[in-house]
Amino acid sequence: MVVAAARSDNYDPKEVLAIISQGFAPGKVRLNLIEKEFAKRKANLRWEELPSFGAVQTVTPQSLYESGLFQERIFAAPTAI
Repeated sequence: MVVAAARSDNYDPKEVLAIISQGFAPGKVRLNLIEKEFAKRKANLRWEELPSFGAVQTVTPQSLYESGLFQERIFAAPTAI
């Protein structure tokens, strides 16, 4: 949301969410049963929002990179020596 707000120079949460929903597809993270149980115990996670089955939809580096929030995409990778 911070990136979308800064890019649009609009900080109204409802409008920022509308901007994000246009062309941004969240990434999917699959958790097994043990990972879900550990995730439920983390203080910074709302366990009520974890789906009972299927993948968790969230912002990932790849989904952010593939979104329309950036004008220029630069990918840097180490070169082989």
